[in-house]
Amino acid sequence: MDDCPLAQLWPSVARFNWLDMRGGELNVSSARELMDRLDGRTRMEQQAASRDIYVSRGWRPTDDDFAERVCEGIYASKMRLRLVGDSPDQSSFSIDRIREILSCCFGHIAILPKRSTSGTPTELDYKYLTRELALSLELGIPSLVIAEADTPLPAFLEAQSFRLANGQRYRDHWMAEHPDWLEGFAEGLKDPLDPQHMFLATEFNKGSLDWATELRDFIEALTGIPCQIGRDFEGERLRDQIVAGIATSSVFIANLASSEDSDPSILSLNFNTCVEAGIARGVSRARILAGKKALPVLLMAPGRQADSGKTIQLPFMFRDDQITWYENKVELMGHIRRLLLPYRRRVLAG
Repeated sequence: MDDCPLAQLWPSVARFNWLDMRGGELNVSSARELMDRLDGRTRMEQQAASRDIYVSRGWRPTDDDFAERVCEGIYASKMRLRLVGDSPDQSSFSIDRIREILSCCFGHIAILPKRSTSGTPTELDYKYLTRELALSLELGIPSLVIAEADTPLPAFLEAQSFRLANGQRYRDHWMAEHPDWLEGFAEGLKDPLDPQHMFLATEFNKGSLDWATELRDFIEALTGIPCQIGRDFEGERLRDQIVAGIATSSVFIANLASSEDSDPSILSLNFNTCVEAGIARGVSRARILAGKKALPVLLMAPGRQADSGKTIQLPFMFRDDQITWYENKVELMGHIRRLLLPYRRRVLAG
């Protein structure tokens, strides 16, 4: 919090990562960095028009070295492949959650870890990875299975695995020349069965455009899912494009109002956002009537939780909804993180 050379004064703490928070202020920038570090996110260079590839891998500490070297090599190949996977901190394995992520990917790569068992490993040693491979086969998604040369495997996995030399830094080799098996996998990729995106409805004026863009970037980094905003659309039939973006979204987030600088208790409605939120509610209802999963609609507005009378300032149609109230931008980011964690996926490279 102060300008203090901690690493020089106490060498024993030099190994820690430090977050610079001058003046003790938790602002948007420091809050974003704090949440990124707590969630284990690193910001990487984006490849333009990248294609999502689902990665199955082990999450034991001993699995990390090989899996990370493979992911680094594939990403560095510049084939415009972004590698995503299920978040290892999910409370349980969910085949429905995996199906949802796989359905919006172009392909599937399984990186098989070594399993220390007496004798030849069995299907039980790879039960989660094999369930994910079976799911991609069911969905018709191209898959690739990779293992190190000396990894013992059950016969059914041995037959479909591509073997890599032990201990190599694959990134250096694959940047210079793409392996034939990787070229073949990339050529066989298919368009996703069910592409996903989120939609952020918020105000766009001269003072808020940068904040809307920053908030969208945070949502994409948090969830690993693209996020659309109204300013993304241009050309003819602009309103129809926005409606289509809302109707096909997997999660809808709306910031219904702004607060007046002179009196924070007075809300200034974002009218276009309220219209978009109404469209989202109609979409959600239509999905339910069609026997599909409802569209999650997350409504937010500035205000303190304890303040009375704030809900009456919202349009009548939203007064019976669950509104998430926030006092400042940092608190808004915190609420968005909390609400969107169930929808996240892990970006391994990209």
